[in-house]
Amino acid sequence: MCFHRNIETLPTFGIKVLRKSLREVGYSLGRVEAELRPGERFSSILHYYFVERNIYGQEVQTSGEIVILRDTQGLLLEFNRGDYSYRLVRRESNLKRGTFRYYILDPYSPGESLCEKLYYLPGVCEFIPRSILHSHRVLYAQQRKGHSDRYYFSPKHIPEGKELRYRKSHYRGRETPFWRRYRELIEERDWRITEYTIGRGFADGVIPPDLEEEIRLEYMRHSGRKTLSSPLSLYNTRKSSTRRVKVSKNG
Repeated sequence: MCFHRNIETLPTFGIKVLRKSLREVGYSLGRVEAELRPGERFSSILHYYFVERNIYGQEVQTSGEIVILRDTQGLLLEFNRGDYSYRLVRRESNLKRGTFRYYILDPYSPGESLCEKLYYLPGVCEFIPRSILHSHRVLYAQQRKGHSDRYYFSPKHIPEGKELRYRKSHYRGRETPFWRRYRELIEERDWRITEYTIGRGFADGVIPPDLEEEIRLEYMRHSGRKTLSSPLSLYNTRKSSTRRVKVSKNG
């Protein structure tokens, strides 16, 4: 039984680490597969080493080695001198034609399930894919939070900076759902600022009269309003507050 509760606390090994280790010796997975013959092993051996804490809080050192093998079907990753192995599968990349990416075949999932990262589970004492972590109740920390504590899009918190570093705006020529929602929130925030500025301008006489109608029509086109009674000037113009105030039709 695993005493870890969160996936983030587990040591990992994946395709990214494997590619980096091969680049240090001037190789790639494609070159290894092309040069190895069935039954041969890659000369360089990858050693992994990490220190973790056991269930009693004591530091435990874990080490082992990983060897790349070649058989009639392709490449294999052999852990700890034959204790267990995972097959590597090559698939054409969807980012650039003519290029390929390697994945780890998950033997615990039905069909052909691929992954790029393995997690070391102390209770099993081996690297395993994420598919069987749920049976040990090992989840992401975010998955253990309640509905109200989870991170969702909202006008109060729009992601920016590091939160957008690895987010894609388009995938296969289509806008991703994340980016579409992000763009909508940015537009909504910008128009809220514009709406407030227009309201202050109408109230204080800052906006020239010849631009008032043009700005009103542009705002109605964007917001979908069909009348000129849009509440652009229904803001409290006091500097101490920016909240909306209701105005009666007669006033």
